[in-house]
Amino acid sequence: RRAMEIEERTEVIPESYTDSAIDDSYGLEEMGAFDSDFEAKYQKTPLLSVKTNLLAYSTLIPNAGVEFRIGKRLSAEVTAMYSPFNLFVHDFKTRILAMKPEIRYWWGESLRQGHFVGIHMPLAGFNIQLNDKYRYQDSEEALWGIGLNYGYAMLIGKRQNWSLDFTIGFGYMNVNYDIFEGRYNGKYLRSEGKHYFGPTRIGINLSYIINR
Repeated sequence: RRAMEIEERTEVIPESYTDSAIDDSYGLEEMGAFDSDFEAKYQKTPLLSVKTNLLAYSTLIPNAGVEFRIGKRLSAEVTAMYSPFNLFVHDFKTRILAMKPEIRYWWGESLRQGHFVGIHMPLAGFNIQLNDKYRYQDSEEALWGIGLNYGYAMLIGKRQNWSLDFTIGFGYMNVNYDIFEGRYNGKYLRSEGKHYFGPTRIGINLSYIINR
């Protein structure tokens, strides 16, 4: 009789419950696949980019830079510019050696696309002559400054390893320079210094992105 009672109390699992369990298992599998896709995408996020400012070539100033991720929405950039030659005539020259470190905060995907703001710090030595009257050369202290800039980056190309970013910035620069006569071996005339407030950064940068 006791064996009969145990047999009567044995429950049969409803078919709908079994189907539900299978569906839940399938959902977990889907979630696992999503996590894998997300992880794979994260592993392919940009590690660094090499770049050049196309606008600088309008004054024949070669330049190159590198930008790399330092956080989820932060990147650091260092750009160098060097122009060692006269331009076309002896009384027109833009000899420049400059560096520009910058920290950027991104609202989009860092190094790749979206809006960003940055803080930049220009440093430069220069020897500039724009006419036959005067030549301006940095004194013992190089030009230095600090500024804020805004920009936007966009992907180009099918492989999405190339991007363009457009940026403009404003800030302060401390400039001390010596003035010479605008001729070969022109004599020293005087020294001047200025505290400049205005545009300090403008660029259209072409970048090649190296993924993780």
